[in-house]
Amino acid sequence: MRPERWGDLALVALLVGLSLTGLPSVPADAPGMAVAVVAVAVLQVPPVLLRRTRPRVALLLHAPLLVASAALALPSGSVALPVLAFALLRRGRPALRFLTAVTLAPSAAAGAVWAALGGHPPVSGLAFAVLLALVLGTQAAAGAALGAASRSAQQRAEDARAAAELARLDAAVAAERARIADEIGGGVLVGLRRLVTAASDADALARGAPGAARALQVQAREVLDGLSRVLVALRTPSAADDPAPPPRRRALPLPTTGGLVLVAVFAVTVVVTDLLPDETGDPTVDLLVLRWADVPLQQPLTVPLLAVQLLPLAWWRTAPVAALAVTTLGSTGSWFAGSTHLVAETGWSVLVHAAARTAPPLVSGPAVLLCSTVVLGYLAMAPGPAGTGLSTAQIAGPFALVPVLWTVGVLQRAVRLRTEREAAARAGGRLRGQVEAERVWTARELHDLVAHHVSALAVQAAAARSAGDPQSVRTAAGHVADLARRIEETLPALTAATRAPVPPALTVDDVERLVAPVRTAGVPVTVTVSGTPSPVPGDAEVFAQRILTEALTNVVRHAGASPTAVAVEHRAGEVVVEVRDAGPVDGHRAAAAGSGLGLLGMRERAELLGGELVVRSGPDGFGVRARLPRAARLLPEEERTVAGDRPRG
Repeated sequence: MRPERWGDLALVALLVGLSLTGLPSVPADAPGMAVAVVAVAVLQVPPVLLRRTRPRVALLLHAPLLVASAALALPSGSVALPVLAFALLRRGRPALRFLTAVTLAPSAAAGAVWAALGGHPPVSGLAFAVLLALVLGTQAAAGAALGAASRSAQQRAEDARAAAELARLDAAVAAERARIADEIGGGVLVGLRRLVTAASDADALARGAPGAARALQVQAREVLDGLSRVLVALRTPSAADDPAPPPRRRALPLPTTGGLVLVAVFAVTVVVTDLLPDETGDPTVDLLVLRWADVPLQQPLTVPLLAVQLLPLAWWRTAPVAALAVTTLGSTGSWFAGSTHLVAETGWSVLVHAAARTAPPLVSGPAVLLCSTVVLGYLAMAPGPAGTGLSTAQIAGPFALVPVLWTVGVLQRAVRLRTEREAAARAGGRLRGQVEAERVWTARELHDLVAHHVSALAVQAAAARSAGDPQSVRTAAGHVADLARRIEETLPALTAATRAPVPPALTVDDVERLVAPVRTAGVPVTVTVSGTPSPVPGDAEVFAQRILTEALTNVVRHAGASPTAVAVEHRAGEVVVEVRDAGPVDGHRAAAAGSGLGLLGMRERAELLGGELVVRSGPDGFGVRARLPRAARLLPEEERTVAGDRPRG
């Protein structure tokens, strides 16, 4: 069974229990009244189960129950009415006239039934109907207002969630595009342009210029190596592939619009019920309703205590546990002051449900238990308002339904959290799909168009080298020139995707710029750069920059503000970079174990250049050291071929 159905069953149990509380008041010689009470309790089930999908039908079914509840002085009818009104307005359809009709008509019918059963004159029945319409109308308005406010809040939350999701999607795609741009622009574009320039000179190749075909083949292989490295990088998921929700800032809880509406509705209800007459002649109505609807303004603490009880309702969504505690204090003071009001005590029940619906069960459960113990304690110790005519057990009896209210709230919270998790999972899937689409598109362009043409160009260059007659050389040269034009046609799209076609030289200033964000995060970093940077930076410098960035990111995640040393050494033919921290600082909560793709990506980058990555871990800290050759890596058979083409002196 779905959690929301458990909530429905809990609500049914609440209404049935409230209906059955009227059984002790049924005279022993009136079995028909007892049957009517049980029937009202049983018939509470259909409206509750239909309120989510058919709220109008649920209100129509509830109308005769409202008449019976009023005639039998049962509280279940008036409790169910705002719940059904909430469900009606929650669906967002205009229904105020319908709600007015299903509230006024039962009130008029209840007045007539009450007058007939109690032997009261028609004028008393009319007065009872008017007063009942005021009370029920106020309760229906409260439920409707909360339903409309809840729907508006949900719509705002969905709009904010959609905007946040769109912003995260845009940011992730932008980050992935920047990452792709770095990969492509870090040497591949430069190599492609040089290759196109060299291959466009078909005449030199056709004339059989010494070493032209060999140089073109080697240059094509260098470009293919660069493309291979880019494709490896594109296969390595970036941080955007596993999006984390933005950090939630803690702020002082503020009252919500729905909460302020709730306070206003309760305050108006208190004023309206205070206008009811002190007695109607019906002992049951006078004892169970009117005695608790009076506001003793002659007591100086009445209004302040009512304010303490009602004002916390404004925080029913943002701080319900604290609001419940404050309301409990106000309820306790009202009881001792003899100014307990039925409507104000209903607000306590609303906060019990709100606490369970908002706070975790391990927080709301003890809070509700403590507040209920306080309430039951003062009911047992103090006599309360004089002249109530009720025993402490009779007054405390309805509190047995508090666990039901709490259970309903807990189940509703479970449904809400499950819905939010599913929505977050769908949003994450869309984000990962969009980022993956960016990578797939770029990889397809590189592999299917650029890499294919470069490979074909290398084959034609090899054919020109091995051709024995001038005609074959000229044919191969023509193919090379045609392939160069095709490669050149793909360059604008790739250029548009890049933002940094110039590789970094890794000077002191370059490295300082790399470590600046980490220093801003509070990590003390020392930088050492030795040797002379290459005048023409290439893939080695690009990969060194990526490895430095990834290693520094790992320091922030796993070691915190640990003293870190960054060293860059420019050697003849290679670049050596090293990042070493001093171990996690005390009190730092290291990030969860990662996927290992960061170290894997660094190792793959080093190996693709023919270098190596060494990882050192010990009690004195963690470090990585990468050696990145500047020379292009050739396959063994190509090295033998190139060596065989060297001119003999």
